[in-house]
Amino acid sequence: MCVSTTGSGKENDFASFEKVSGNRKKWATLPLEEKLSLLEQIKTILTKELKYADYKENGIQGAQMMGLDVSTVEGNYEAESHALFVVMALSKQVNDLIFSYKVRMGKVPPPKKLSKGSFQTRKAINGQLVVETYPSFPGDESPLLGKVKGEVWMDPAKVKDESQVEAFNFEKAWNEAAGEDGGLMLVLGAGNQPALTPVDILQGMFVRNYVVYMKQHPLRDYVNDLMSVMFAPLIAQGYLDLELHKSNERSAALVYHPSVTAVHLTGGKATHDMLVWGVDPQEREKNLKAKTPKLKATMTSELGAVSPWVVVPGTYTRAEMESQAKMIAAVVHANASCNCNSPKCLVVAEDWDQKDEFLQIIEDSLANHILPVAYYPGIEARWQNFASQYPGAKKIESATGLGVEERHLS
Repeated sequence: MCVSTTGSGKENDFASFEKVSGNRKKWATLPLEEKLSLLEQIKTILTKELKYADYKENGIQGAQMMGLDVSTVEGNYEAESHALFVVMALSKQVNDLIFSYKVRMGKVPPPKKLSKGSFQTRKAINGQLVVETYPSFPGDESPLLGKVKGEVWMDPAKVKDESQVEAFNFEKAWNEAAGEDGGLMLVLGAGNQPALTPVDILQGMFVRNYVVYMKQHPLRDYVNDLMSVMFAPLIAQGYLDLELHKSNERSAALVYHPSVTAVHLTGGKATHDMLVWGVDPQEREKNLKAKTPKLKATMTSELGAVSPWVVVPGTYTRAEMESQAKMIAAVVHANASCNCNSPKCLVVAEDWDQKDEFLQIIEDSLANHILPVAYYPGIEARWQNFASQYPGAKKIESATGLGVEERHLS
């Protein structure tokens, strides 16, 4: 696998940063045909030039970062799933962008389901109009998400019937946030998932029309080798660059650089608040009260949350409850629960007849998992803080008997 040259990340080196910044207007006004060509080049790299062995090697590095031994079943599974997720997520993202650009340019018609006169609608029990919007793009009905449906529930105060539903306008509704003069987006790489940062780059460039400079998360520095290959056409033309610098001082120098017009973060609320309102607690509190953010650039973020999963009461078979409980337990366990959609709060009806049975099935399902590896910085301290705040909470132990030694954890 050939690796492209990327930003040095030296504390006071802004040469590659300024090079990308200098191309902002050129990128913003680049003809759609040329952007489509770049997307198709990236697709070729993803699907033909990069081999599965390249993705697997990246996955091995991710598993080793977590402390897993890749010679074990657990370690190899993590490496394989890591590789598969990156391949599937990025291929789907690039394919969707290519399709969208072709619709935008009039090369192909928009999805039928998103076209006026072809909406698939229904009335909810409360009379609200519901429009099905997913699946609609080519490839949406893949084996991974083949039975998933997405709906938009219309505001009943604004939309009474289907005639008032507007179709998405691929030409006019494009979110070209950078404007004709362009802008520079700083992407702060995600630490929890390797595929998120490449997706953030693609969104920033091909949806929001920014040139992008990306500072990788210290945990995922190994991903830059893969990204420098898959994004080589963008890097070569100076529309994108990547760096690996790990210091807080470097992060601050980039975030508050006057050339930055937008910042995107995947991380926690505490990091977000420090960037937007100030690192010093007193300064941060003062700015929050005055509603005067320290960060002048536009800020977008995907932050960790107490994600609620709601169980609608009903009468379910044992098999139905086991299926859902196993899914909840699996998602709690996945990636040490360091995912934004990981269940952190389960909402059930107090008077639901099957509540106790369902909760017991979830508890049993969780106990059947080996303990996840607490690899993410600060995760143990957050767990201890939760335990101290809720001393009466029930601690579920793994019933597998597989500990550190049995799993060859480092």
